[in-house]
Amino acid sequence: SPSPSPSPSPAPTQRTSGGHEYNAGITLTPSFEPQVDDGAPVNSGETAAFSGTPETVDLSSSPSESGSGGFGSNSGSGAFATNSGPNLADLKRLGRYEIQNVLGQGAMGIVFKGLDPAIDRMVALKTIRIGNSLNPAQTAELRERLVREAKAAGKLSHPNIVTIYDVGTEGDIDYIAMEYLEGTTLEDLIRKKSVTNFRIVAKMLRQVCSALDYAHKMGIVHRDVKPANIMVLDGFDVKVTDFGIARFESGAMSMTQTGIAMGTPYYIAPEQLRGEAVDRRCDIFSLGVVAYELLTRKRPFDGQNISALIYSITQTNPDPPSKLDPVVPGLFDFVISKALAKDPHQRYQNADDMGKDLEAFVEDMSGAKAYRR
Repeated sequence: SPSPSPSPSPAPTQRTSGGHEYNAGITLTPSFEPQVDDGAPVNSGETAAFSGTPETVDLSSSPSESGSGGFGSNSGSGAFATNSGPNLADLKRLGRYEIQNVLGQGAMGIVFKGLDPAIDRMVALKTIRIGNSLNPAQTAELRERLVREAKAAGKLSHPNIVTIYDVGTEGDIDYIAMEYLEGTTLEDLIRKKSVTNFRIVAKMLRQVCSALDYAHKMGIVHRDVKPANIMVLDGFDVKVTDFGIARFESGAMSMTQTGIAMGTPYYIAPEQLRGEAVDRRCDIFSLGVVAYELLTRKRPFDGQNISALIYSITQTNPDPPSKLDPVVPGLFDFVISKALAKDPHQRYQNADDMGKDLEAFVEDMSGAKAYRR
């Protein structure tokens, strides 16, 4: 039903859990609750890691045109496309898993919906074809790395992390079996402008913080936090996918392709671009980029080519979200500014601290919900 015209009411200065003051902005309180678009496609949380050279990568697409989050991910090509061997899309089984249908495609392979007949459980099967261009030693090294990363990620048990069940090899195709989810990606919600309630925005981001904080304490850095790697389920519950896999894919691409091989560059931290050591604060920066895009439908850093994008990430500071949309509460300006600090020492030092500031906002808004106009 149509919503009544919102009536703005000024909110007082408030504090984060750390005692930082922020202007809460304007709260709008229409009588409806936002819903996930019923037409949103089901997505298994499949992702595409970035690879390519500055000469071949087009960075001019808007968020609504970027496919599954990896450049060229809708083109029907990927790292596996140049390899010989059977067509991945024609596979009927992977190990003991019976393939049901194709869920998506990324830079390293195809993601299938599969059935584990032993326990009658649906799974998502992410295939990774390492390639025939490598010598046996390189192939063995990559397979060993895949198993190592999958085992490490498989130890993660958290309500906001997609569970990894198994890793295996079928011919020249390696695969990871993981939790199958009915939902949509945060990327799809951003594209469809489906989330307009700021309390729900804070709730989703807080869940991602909880997942990252848990993984970081277990010694795992995600390295490729982006909207396409965040699944949104009923009730706006969130699950983060591909822990550990981005690290493997980056190494695999560096062996099989020329040019840059890394996480999706729009979301990469400055120190990661400079080739410095990667730690938990890189994930916090990436989540800051995700939060900015979720609130404004615009990425904070952009460029027409790789050089321009790298300059934007390392040298420029984006306008605060409330400048692009005055309705955005002031807390988000504070949280995002701190998450996007160029110097890792000036960022949140752990995801839990970021989550606590977001939790304070959720509690503040429990009685009066904030909506976008």
